[in-house]
Formats: sequence, structure tokens, C-alpha cells
Amino acid sequence: MKLLLIDLDDTLIDTTSHKRHVFIQLAKILHVSVSQVEELYEKQKEKGHNNGWIRDFEQLLSDIFHKPVGFLSPILRQTIVKIPLNTHIVNYVKKSDAYKVIFSYGDLEYQNLKISLLELEKEVDELIITPEYKMKFLHTVISDNRVILNNTEYSDVTIIDNDQAFNQDIKRQYPWITVIDPNDLV
Repeated sequence: MKLLLIDLDDTLIDTTSHKRHVFIQLAKILHVSVSQVEELYEKQKEKGHNNGWIRDFEQLLSDIFHKPVGFLSPILRQTIVKIPLNTHIVNYVKKSDAYKVIFSYGDLEYQNLKISLLELEKEVDELIITPEYKMKFLHTVISDNRVILNNTEYSDVTIIDNDQAFNQDIKRQYPWITVIDPNDLV
């Protein structure tokens, strides 16, 4: 059986532009420069992308700028609905006859919010959002040149992901998996 694993951020959706919009909005609200917001974001990011890190980032901003907890959520909602879809990836996914899975790493609540507000769950059969690195998750579902999800075995597996290091690891450790860089689908 065929399995198509599709990365979310900067593959299925243009998260880089989304972050930029969030940083601009935060800079206006906090009365600081965009670069200062980016610096704080990077500082928080260095602590790790554990589940709940968006709340941790909001807490950091609340503590520094004396904003009420919860001030970030409306900004995220307003900007998420404006995230551009990478239509060439969406079209590829729609045409595929494989079992389609959004396979993403990050904050569970934030990833689900993006998927829900952009109605991406309509395009796939399943969502897998892991708070751990995707490779670590893959190790738990791969056995004998097969991916096993929900008691179904997939021997024809394709991954679409923009993370070059991840793609190289997949090619090196699992050469039987087809890896596609999203730029190759343009």
C-alpha cells in the first residue's frame, strides 16, 4: 500500500511568511522593532520546541512587556487564516492515490490550530503531529522496509519535506523511502 507523508510548515503552507506577519504585529503591539521580537523568538526557540512552547513564548513576552497572558492568541488566529498554501503541494496531494498524512513536528496545539483554521484536514486521511523530532517518531513505526500505522503496513512510502537535513537522514537510513523536496514539485 502507498503512504504519503507531507510536512506542514514551509512545505504544505508558507510558515515563513506567517512568522513574519506575527512578528510585525507583535512589534506594533509591544512598541519594539521586528528584530527585537525575532531575537526573543530565537531565544525561546533555543530552549526547544517542546509541546507548549508557544505558551512559553507568550509568557516570556508577557513577563517582559507586562501584557496579559492570552494576548498572543488573537494575533495567531488573525494571521493563520492568511497563511498562503503552497498550491503545487496541495495539488500533488489531491492527485495522489496514497494514504495521505500531514506529518509535522512542533507544538501540538499550534499545529492543530493551523490545520483547523486552514481546513487542511479535508485534504488528508490522518494527522500526525509529534512533539519530538520526526525521525525519532519514524523509527518507532518502521519495521522491515515498511511503515506501520494503525495496524496497516505501507511499503510504498513517499515523504514531502523542506528540511534538507531530515531528507538526507531519510535517504541514508531508509533508502527505500522516496523523498521529495517541495521545490521539485514547482
